[in-house]
Amino acid sequence: LANPNLKWETTDGIDFGIDAALFQSRVALTADYYYKKTRDLLYNLPVPATSGFSTSLQNIGSLQNRGFELSISTTNLTGALGWQTTLNLAFNRNKVLDLGGDTLVVGNLRPVYKDLDGDGKDSPDDRRILGNAEPKYTGGLNNRFTFRNFELSVFLQWSVGNKIYNINRSLLTAADGSVNQLEDVMTGGPGIPDPKIGNTFESRESNLFVENGSYLRGKNLRLAYNVPTAWLDAIHLKGMTRLQLYISAQNFFTVTNYTGYDPEISEYATTNLAQGIDFGTYPQVRQITFGFTAGF
Repeated sequence: LANPNLKWETTDGIDFGIDAALFQSRVALTADYYYKKTRDLLYNLPVPATSGFSTSLQNIGSLQNRGFELSISTTNLTGALGWQTTLNLAFNRNKVLDLGGDTLVVGNLRPVYKDLDGDGKDSPDDRRILGNAEPKYTGGLNNRFTFRNFELSVFLQWSVGNKIYNINRSLLTAADGSVNQLEDVMTGGPGIPDPKIGNTFESRESNLFVENGSYLRGKNLRLAYNVPTAWLDAIHLKGMTRLQLYISAQNFFTVTNYTGYDPEISEYATTNLAQGIDFGTYPQVRQITFGFTAGF
């Protein structure tokens, strides 16, 4: 459906940053604050079917994105024993400022359980925001140690304050007798009655499926050994200038209260309207790798 008034989205923003090196470059600091406001968002609005179309692409609404990012790198020890540390922190806040008129349909109504406004009816005023898919902050910490020919690096990653809507739990506790179910169906759990066949579990959207998505993850661990050049010469590998043997582990531990497979979810990552949803997201693999790198 043609829209002669359609135009590009517009974003205005400011960004302040600082880069500094202190104590003879043993400490490097990068700090950045940003603020962006986007208006005339492109969105497919529902239109009367008599037009011959179900939606029309229009410019509606606005949103803002602001945040602060910090990176600190330090050289803690030098010499025979070396130690370097890098810390990254990111605080981001997204806010929808306007989504057009009252006739805008973003999604279906959410059935509710509790009469929160006390009017005795199941009405839209009973709905409440149960959480934010955006974390309060995220971070990463990398430490690199060197001792003679050995190198050890450890990278930790975390997210704090975000909520996850666990669709998997609502589907895997329905007790309809036709698919695999969670152990809670047999042993009992929040919102689950005595086990019996016949779809005994109410799977409507509620705080029963909204969980804390905070986590701490051991993202990468790597231990390497640099073979001395004299050893390479002794075994007649004079054309090889460098040989490093290593073992590494990815996702080697995760600390979280989230009951799903993986708190680091990516389902519907391409849309801003369905963030923080876990619906069959494949968990990240715990992987151990042995290998070598060589230079000639």
